[in-house]
Amino acid sequence: MQEINKKIKINLIESDQFHYEYIIQNRVIKLYQDNKKIIIAKDDTVTKELINELKYRFRNYQVDFKVLKQKEFDDLLREIAKHDTSKIKDIKRKSISYAEDLTKLASDAPVVNLVNEIILSAVDKKASDIHFEIFEQYFRVRFRIDGYLQIIGTYPITLSDAVCARLK
Repeated sequence: MQEINKKIKINLIESDQFHYEYIIQNRVIKLYQDNKKIIIAKDDTVTKELINELKYRFRNYQVDFKVLKQKEFDDLLREIAKHDTSKIKDIKRKSISYAEDLTKLASDAPVVNLVNEIILSAVDKKASDIHFEIFEQYFRVRFRIDGYLQIIGTYPITLSDAVCARLK
């Protein structure tokens, strides 16, 4: 049993956890799994469609959800990243030709698709502006909709430089 913070404990081996990209895109983390039961932490942005998808995916288990506030979820995400940084090392920085690599990464399909998806989503939701907030282990995208900032997604910090380069 690994204690992530005073309130939340995770009892999993690494292979039982969702992929890091899945966690940050869908805002769900497996807290516990045994032969009969799975407990999944989620924040209040998780859709009913995703909940139904997870229930179907784990239909042979009793699936329970623990709702966390967005700040609690972000804190938990940071703690998980601290304990296993190998999951967020998708893009490695090379000091010699970093500018060239960054230009190449900014043109790669995953980065292009991510930036396009963010912008199209902002237009679709009639957002007046887009905020890219960089934290130690991840970066977050928020849209201002009707005067309020809403979290749209959280992504690996390793993509932040490539996304910024793509936007520039």
